[in-house]
Amino acid sequence: MSEPVEAAELVFARFEANDLAEYQSWFTDGELSRRLSYPDERWFSYLGADHVACWAVKSGAGEMIAVVQADREPDGACFFDIALRPQLRGQGLGRKVLDAFISGPARAYRELRATVVPDNQASIAMVRRRGFRQGEAPDEDGFLQFSLTV
Repeated sequence: MSEPVEAAELVFARFEANDLAEYQSWFTDGELSRRLSYPDERWFSYLGADHVACWAVKSGAGEMIAVVQADREPDGACFFDIALRPQLRGQGLGRKVLDAFISGPARAYRELRATVVPDNQASIAMVRRRGFRQGEAPDEDGFLQFSLTV
């Protein structure tokens, strides 16, 4: 990607079957594959559940730059994750995607919740800068808990 992507250029499109192969190709990156489960056909089928939404986040030029998944909880909150195209790390684009998510699709939820592995300093810094509150203790799997009322 040669030009920086502006937040206003981000388009949240429903994740479709034709996005799957490209998304899977990102998982040759060790960092991403360590953080998220590989998006296989079983994962794609899961996206059809009523409580799940997933978006391919595209630049104004149509390049898929991120994938955002949100799983609605019975209380109206959602757990979400963001997968950024590995080649785009370190440019502030994760923050732009998060900001666009919060001001767009996330408005359908009452609260956003994220679980972050303690060694993922970039994600921790990103959610803290955006105003997420950190829970008092890690969950039973050792993940840090963050939440933001939207």
